[in-house]
Amino acid sequence: MVNRFSKARLVHWLSATLVILAGVAPNDTEAQRALLVYDQTNERVVVSQNPRRLAYPASLTKVMTLFVIFDELESGALALSDTWEVSNKASSIVPTKMGLRAGSSVDVETVIKALIVKSANDAAVVAAEGISGSESQFADRMNTAARTLGMSDTHLGMIILYTGV
Repeated sequence: MVNRFSKARLVHWLSATLVILAGVAPNDTEAQRALLVYDQTNERVVVSQNPRRLAYPASLTKVMTLFVIFDELESGALALSDTWEVSNKASSIVPTKMGLRAGSSVDVETVIKALIVKSANDAAVVAAEGISGSESQFADRMNTAARTLGMSDTHLGMIILYTGV
């Protein structure tokens, strides 16, 4: 059974849409930007500009964070009603988006919604610490997940690295 928050639904949604991957680094000019628009339905590249250029992963980190959360839900290691404590680090992340306070608790379902709707950096750090103990250990987990998806040139560091908004 596929529940409303699942890895299968995330992968299905991504495969049923145009996948747009854009990478920017600070001070990039328009000509330097990396862009790839891929139509999964018709299995063709629609637009490509500097597709092999290395760039910051931006919101891909949030998608991979969700992917790992959904993996935990599907394995039964995590439930939507489980709660995580908000650390000092998570509460001080800028831009925060949710305004989570250190010492408070937040449930997994709220974290998922915050990641999807607000791209909330504070919620992403709460998830990383809740699942793996630290951002760096969670980044290792995301990189492992990326490899299983065939993303051989993707390397994710701290999950809030250059997420911008």
